[in-house]
Amino acid sequence: MSFGVANSPEPDISARIVGKISAGCGWLLYVIGMLGIALVFSAAGAYDTDELGVAHRFILWLTVSSLIVGQAFVFHIWFSRLRWFHKKHALAAGAAVFVTLILVALELHGLKYTPLLPKEPDPIFGFIIFLSPTVVPIAGAVVTARIFLSARRVQQSGDPIDMKDTAAGPITDEWPHSPVSTVKSTDHYLEVNCDGAVSFVRGRMKDAVSHLADADGLQVHRSWWVARGSVDRVETRGRDKVIVLHDGRQIPVARSRVQALRDRRWM
Repeated sequence: MSFGVANSPEPDISARIVGKISAGCGWLLYVIGMLGIALVFSAAGAYDTDELGVAHRFILWLTVSSLIVGQAFVFHIWFSRLRWFHKKHALAAGAAVFVTLILVALELHGLKYTPLLPKEPDPIFGFIIFLSPTVVPIAGAVVTARIFLSARRVQQSGDPIDMKDTAAGPITDEWPHSPVSTVKSTDHYLEVNCDGAVSFVRGRMKDAVSHLADADGLQVHRSWWVARGSVDRVETRGRDKVIVLHDGRQIPVARSRVQALRDRRWM
Protein backbone atom coordinates (compact mmCIF):
# COMPACT_ATOMS: atom_id res chain seq x y z
CA MET A 1 0.00 0.00 0.00
CA SER A 2 1.07 3.58 -0.47
CA PHE A 3 2.10 5.61 2.53
CA GLY A 4 1.76 9.00 0.89
CA VAL A 5 -0.52 11.46 2.69
CA ALA A 6 -2.91 13.37 0.45
CA ASN A 7 -4.13 16.89 1.16
CA SER A 8 -1.76 17.42 4.07
CA PRO A 9 0.35 20.49 4.79
CA GLU A 10 3.88 20.62 3.44
CA PRO A 11 6.10 18.58 5.81
CA ASP A 12 9.13 19.96 7.61
CA ILE A 13 11.62 19.29 4.82
CA SER A 14 14.64 20.37 6.82
CA ALA A 15 13.84 17.98 9.69
CA ARG A 16 13.39 15.09 7.27
CA ILE A 17 16.66 15.87 5.54
CA VAL A 18 18.49 16.01 8.87
CA GLY A 19 16.95 12.67 9.88
CA LYS A 20 17.98 10.98 6.64
CA ILE A 21 21.51 12.39 6.88
CA SER A 22 21.73 11.17 10.46
CA ALA A 23 20.61 7.66 9.48
CA GLY A 24 23.07 7.62 6.57
CA CYS A 25 25.91 8.76 8.82
CA GLY A 26 25.04 5.96 11.24
CA TRP A 27 25.42 3.29 8.57
CA LEU A 28 28.59 4.97 7.32
CA LEU A 29 29.99 4.78 10.85
CA TYR A 30 29.46 1.01 10.97
CA VAL A 31 31.06 0.52 7.53
CA ILE A 32 34.06 2.66 8.45
CA GLY A 33 34.38 0.69 11.68
CA MET A 34 34.44 -2.64 9.86
CA LEU A 35 36.98 -1.42 7.32
CA GLY A 36 39.13 0.13 10.06
CA ILE A 37 39.20 -3.09 12.07
CA ALA A 38 40.07 -5.09 8.96
CA LEU A 39 42.89 -2.71 7.99
CA VAL A 40 44.44 -2.54 11.47
CA PHE A 41 44.31 -6.27 12.16
CA SER A 42 45.48 -7.28 8.70
CA ALA A 43 48.35 -4.76 8.76
CA ALA A 44 49.43 -6.02 12.18
CA GLY A 45 49.10 -9.69 11.21
CA ALA A 46 47.09 -10.17 14.41
CA TYR A 47 46.55 -13.63 15.87
CA ASP A 48 49.50 -15.08 13.92
CA THR A 49 48.00 -14.31 10.52
CA ASP A 50 51.15 -12.53 9.32
CA GLU A 51 52.20 -15.58 7.31
CA LEU A 52 49.18 -15.10 5.06
CA GLY A 53 49.29 -12.85 2.01
CA VAL A 54 48.24 -9.22 2.34
CA ALA A 55 45.03 -9.64 0.35
CA HIS A 56 44.25 -12.90 2.16
CA ARG A 57 44.70 -11.22 5.55
CA PHE A 58 42.48 -8.30 4.59
CA ILE A 59 39.67 -10.55 3.34
CA LEU A 60 39.93 -12.67 6.48
CA TRP A 61 39.77 -9.72 8.86
CA LEU A 62 37.05 -8.01 6.85
CA THR A 63 35.02 -11.21 7.24
CA VAL A 64 35.71 -11.33 10.97
CA SER A 65 34.90 -7.65 11.52
CA SER A 66 31.68 -8.01 9.51
CA LEU A 67 30.63 -10.97 11.67
CA ILE A 68 31.29 -9.09 14.90
CA VAL A 69 29.77 -5.75 13.90
CA GLY A 70 26.79 -7.19 12.00
CA GLN A 71 25.81 -9.73 14.65
CA ALA A 72 26.23 -7.32 17.55
CA PHE A 73 23.95 -4.87 15.74
CA VAL A 74 21.27 -7.45 14.90
CA PHE A 75 21.29 -9.15 18.31
CA HIS A 76 20.99 -5.85 20.14
CA ILE A 77 17.89 -5.03 18.08
CA TRP A 78 16.46 -8.47 18.82
CA PHE A 79 17.15 -8.43 22.57
CA SER A 80 15.87 -4.87 22.90
CA ARG A 81 12.51 -6.00 21.50
CA LEU A 82 12.04 -8.93 23.89
CA ARG A 83 9.66 -8.31 26.76
CA TRP A 84 12.13 -9.83 29.25
CA PHE A 85 14.52 -6.97 28.49
CA HIS A 86 11.91 -4.20 28.42
CA LYS A 87 13.58 -1.03 29.78
CA LYS A 88 16.60 -3.13 30.88
CA HIS A 89 18.97 -1.55 28.40
CA ALA A 90 22.20 -2.68 30.04
CA LEU A 91 20.96 -6.27 30.22
CA ALA A 92 19.94 -6.25 26.55
CA ALA A 93 23.33 -4.81 25.57
CA GLY A 94 25.20 -7.40 27.63
CA ALA A 95 23.16 -10.25 26.17
CA ALA A 96 23.87 -9.02 22.63
CA VAL A 97 27.63 -8.86 23.29
CA PHE A 98 27.68 -12.29 24.94
CA VAL A 99 25.75 -14.03 22.16
CA THR A 100 27.93 -12.31 19.56
CA LEU A 101 31.06 -13.63 21.28
CA ILE A 102 29.75 -17.21 21.32
CA LEU A 103 28.60 -17.15 17.70
CA VAL A 104 31.78 -15.51 16.38
CA ALA A 105 33.86 -18.15 18.18
CA LEU A 106 31.79 -20.93 16.60
CA GLU A 107 31.97 -19.31 13.17
CA LEU A 108 35.75 -18.83 13.32
CA HIS A 109 36.08 -22.38 14.58
CA GLY A 110 34.23 -23.48 11.43
CA LEU A 111 36.39 -21.23 9.22
CA LYS A 112 39.45 -23.15 10.37
CA TYR A 113 38.24 -26.00 8.18
CA THR A 114 38.37 -23.69 5.13
CA PRO A 115 41.25 -22.10 3.18
CA LEU A 116 40.25 -18.67 4.56
CA LEU A 117 41.62 -19.51 8.03
CA PRO A 118 44.03 -22.44 7.60
CA LYS A 119 44.75 -23.21 11.26
CA GLU A 120 44.27 -26.16 13.57
CA PRO A 121 40.93 -26.02 15.44
CA ASP A 122 41.18 -25.24 19.16
CA PRO A 123 38.99 -26.53 22.01
CA ILE A 124 35.93 -24.36 21.70
CA PHE A 125 35.70 -23.19 25.34
CA GLY A 126 39.32 -22.08 25.37
CA PHE A 127 38.83 -20.47 21.98
CA ILE A 128 35.95 -18.37 23.34
CA ILE A 129 38.15 -17.14 26.19
CA PHE A 130 40.96 -16.47 23.71
CA LEU A 131 38.75 -14.31 21.49
CA SER A 132 36.93 -12.39 24.22
CA PRO A 133 39.52 -9.57 24.64
CA THR A 134 38.98 -8.70 20.97
CA VAL A 135 35.32 -9.52 20.31
CA VAL A 136 33.81 -8.09 23.51
CA PRO A 137 35.21 -4.52 23.13
CA ILE A 138 34.28 -4.34 19.44
CA ALA A 139 30.76 -5.70 20.00
CA GLY A 140 30.36 -3.41 23.00
CA ALA A 141 31.36 -0.41 20.89
CA VAL A 142 28.81 -1.39 18.22
CA VAL A 143 26.01 -1.69 20.79
CA THR A 144 27.00 1.62 22.41
CA ALA A 145 27.01 3.34 19.01
CA ARG A 146 23.58 1.93 18.18
CA ILE A 147 22.12 3.14 21.50
CA PHE A 148 23.61 6.60 20.97
CA LEU A 149 22.45 6.89 17.35
CA SER A 150 18.95 5.65 18.21
CA ALA A 151 18.68 8.25 20.97
CA ARG A 152 19.85 10.95 18.56
CA ARG A 153 17.23 9.99 15.97
CA VAL A 154 14.48 10.13 18.58
CA GLN A 155 15.74 13.51 19.77
CA GLN A 156 15.86 14.87 16.21
CA SER A 157 12.30 13.74 15.60
CA GLY A 158 11.21 16.28 18.22
CA ASP A 159 10.09 16.29 21.85
CA PRO A 160 6.39 15.39 21.94
CA ILE A 161 5.81 17.31 25.16
CA ASP A 162 7.15 20.58 23.82
CA MET A 163 5.55 20.35 20.34
CA LYS A 164 2.14 21.60 21.42
CA ASP A 165 1.54 23.27 18.09
CA THR A 166 1.04 19.85 16.53
CA ALA A 167 -1.89 18.89 18.75
CA ALA A 168 -4.39 19.42 15.97
CA GLY A 169 -4.27 18.62 12.29
CA PRO A 170 -3.59 15.59 10.09
CA ILE A 171 -0.37 13.64 9.72
CA THR A 172 2.27 15.85 8.15
CA ASP A 173 5.45 13.72 8.22
CA GLU A 174 6.45 11.11 5.67
CA TRP A 175 5.61 7.60 6.81
CA PRO A 176 8.02 4.68 6.51
CA HIS A 177 7.78 2.72 3.28
CA SER A 178 7.82 -0.65 5.09
CA PRO A 179 4.67 -2.48 6.20
CA VAL A 180 3.54 -1.15 9.58
CA SER A 181 3.26 -3.65 12.42
CA THR A 182 2.02 -1.33 15.20
CA VAL A 183 1.21 2.31 15.81
CA LYS A 184 1.22 3.78 19.31
CA SER A 185 -0.16 7.22 20.06
CA THR A 186 2.24 9.15 22.33
CA ASP A 187 1.17 12.70 23.20
CA HIS A 188 1.02 14.44 19.80
CA TYR A 189 3.19 11.87 18.02
CA LEU A 190 2.63 8.44 16.55
CA GLU A 191 5.27 5.80 17.24
CA VAL A 192 5.25 3.74 14.03
CA ASN A 193 6.89 0.32 14.31
CA CYS A 194 7.88 -1.53 11.12
CA ASP A 195 9.27 -4.88 12.30
CA GLY A 196 11.50 -3.26 14.91
CA ALA A 197 12.40 -0.09 13.02
CA VAL A 198 10.70 2.75 14.89
CA SER A 199 9.77 6.11 13.34
CA PHE A 200 7.99 9.06 14.91
CA VAL A 201 5.26 10.79 12.93
CA ARG A 202 3.33 13.83 14.06
CA GLY A 203 -0.38 13.17 14.17
CA ARG A 204 -3.28 11.65 16.06
CA MET A 205 -4.51 8.08 16.28
CA LYS A 206 -7.65 8.79 14.26
CA ASP A 207 -5.42 10.13 11.49
CA ALA A 208 -3.34 6.94 11.61
CA VAL A 209 -6.45 4.75 11.44
CA SER A 210 -7.65 6.67 8.39
CA HIS A 211 -4.16 6.52 6.87
CA LEU A 212 -4.02 2.72 7.36
CA ALA A 213 -7.58 2.06 6.21
CA ASP A 214 -6.43 -0.33 3.48
CA ALA A 215 -4.07 -2.28 5.76
CA ASP A 216 -5.04 -5.54 7.45
CA GLY A 217 -5.12 -4.21 10.98
CA LEU A 218 -7.30 -2.84 13.73
CA GLN A 219 -7.33 -0.14 16.36
CA VAL A 220 -7.53 -2.25 19.52
CA HIS A 221 -7.12 0.54 22.06
CA ARG A 222 -7.39 4.31 22.04
CA SER A 223 -3.56 4.41 21.87
CA TRP A 224 -2.82 1.34 19.74
CA TRP A 225 -3.27 0.14 16.15
CA VAL A 226 -2.02 -3.39 15.39
CA ALA A 227 -1.46 -5.21 12.09
CA ARG A 228 -3.02 -8.69 11.90
CA GLY A 229 0.23 -10.25 10.69
CA SER A 230 2.06 -9.10 13.84
CA VAL A 231 -0.32 -10.90 16.22
CA ASP A 232 0.83 -14.16 17.75
CA ARG A 233 -2.12 -14.73 20.08
CA VAL A 234 -4.75 -13.05 22.22
CA GLU A 235 -4.62 -13.86 25.93
CA THR A 236 -7.22 -13.39 28.66
CA ARG A 237 -6.00 -11.64 31.81
CA GLY A 238 -8.88 -11.64 34.27
CA ARG A 239 -11.58 -9.54 32.62
CA ASP A 240 -9.18 -8.05 30.10
CA LYS A 241 -7.71 -9.17 26.78
CA VAL A 242 -4.08 -8.69 25.80
CA ILE A 243 -2.58 -9.12 22.34
CA VAL A 244 0.83 -10.79 22.35
CA LEU A 245 2.87 -9.98 19.23
CA HIS A 246 5.40 -12.24 17.53
CA ASP A 247 8.23 -10.11 18.99
CA GLY A 248 6.91 -10.57 22.54
CA ARG A 249 5.36 -7.14 23.00
CA GLN A 250 1.99 -7.07 24.75
CA ILE A 251 -0.74 -4.69 23.60
CA PRO A 252 -3.79 -3.90 25.77
CA VAL A 253 -7.23 -4.38 24.25
CA ALA A 254 -10.01 -2.00 25.19
CA ARG A 255 -13.12 -3.86 26.34
CA SER A 256 -15.14 -2.00 23.75
CA ARG A 257 -12.89 -3.50 21.03
CA VAL A 258 -13.12 -7.15 22.09
CA GLN A 259 -16.11 -7.81 19.85
CA ALA A 260 -14.25 -6.30 16.90
CA LEU A 261 -11.46 -8.83 17.52
CA ARG A 262 -14.02 -11.64 17.50
CA ASP A 263 -15.58 -10.33 14.32
CA ARG A 264 -12.16 -10.27 12.64
CA ARG A 265 -11.44 -13.80 13.97
CA TRP A 266 -8.38 -12.64 15.86
CA MET A 267 -9.49 -14.76 18.80
